[in-house]
Amino acid sequence: TAFNDILDNIVWNAIRHGFLDNNRQDYVLSFSVKVENGKCCLSIANNGLPMSKRAKEIYTLRGKKAGDTGHDGLGGYTIFSNCELFDGKLHAIEGNDIFPVIISMDFPVLNL
Repeated sequence: TAFNDILDNIVWNAIRHGFLDNNRQDYVLSFSVKVENGKCCLSIANNGLPMSKRAKEIYTLRGKKAGDTGHDGLGGYTIFSNCELFDGKLHAIEGNDIFPVIISMDFPVLNL
């Protein structure tokens, strides 16, 4: 359930905050998984609007909102705190020209 909450909040944040231009038909969510050095890095990118500097700064803080969205400000905090449940880390909130928002998380690889 906690991992599902991570994915759910990342996807819904992209829709609520990034995919705002109803005239566009080319919104994309891109998922990437890389395993190396005992860690699994999961990155989820979207090609919507970029996050503001303030949004990046308060992303993991409980109840903080970067704008008037009508929501509770718990999405980024839920992602952050649930990553910690898996001994993971919210590694980066970055972007590039194609995907202005990329959320990356590192989790330890379990030897089963």
